[in-house]
Amino acid sequence: MSCRARENARQADCGSTLAPVYGGFGITSDQVQNTTSAIPDRSEADVAGIYSYAGQPFAVLGASQGAHNDFGYPSICMAQDSNGPDMVCSNSGYNWFSVSYDYSDRQYNYIVCYLRYSFFYNQIKLCNDVLAPFAGMDYSAQAAESRHAIGQALAVRAFDYLGLAPYYQFRYADSKDLPCVRVITIIMQCLSRTSL
Repeated sequence: MSCRARENARQADCGSTLAPVYGGFGITSDQVQNTTSAIPDRSEADVAGIYSYAGQPFAVLGASQGAHNDFGYPSICMAQDSNGPDMVCSNSGYNWFSVSYDYSDRQYNYIVCYLRYSFFYNQIKLCNDVLAPFAGMDYSAQAAESRHAIGQALAVRAFDYLGLAPYYQFRYADSKDLPCVRVITIIMQCLSRTSL
């Protein structure tokens, strides 16, 4: 597979064609920085990509898998609600989230667990892509549009870690001095079934 074909497949798996590739044949962080310095509104395109990923159908597994419960953050919210005591879920054979109701979605090999984990870390990757051109720079010295994009990326990334913590942290009572979930602030590849 050619480099371009691999990158196109990676971007398709991530659900965004807005994610630049740093250090490869794609867009460099210097090119992004030069562009956003000259035209600060361009940084808003990457931020829009972060938010559009949140509701994208087949965001994690892709359309070829046809997973009925892979429709971005709303599906994660429904699974989380189904884990609570106030959600009524009858198992009529068509309820996609009935396994969440009895907590059988906590198995390591169950798709909801994988979707929850991969969705948040893929969105963190998109946030890191927005932040990468500004690494090591004083955020306050950037144009207002760039500061807005930086702030949005930082806020969404924090929100994603908050979404991961209840499911992947150790029990607080026993592990209050241990780290919670893995914090990634570097360039990363998105997670897909083909990358595991």
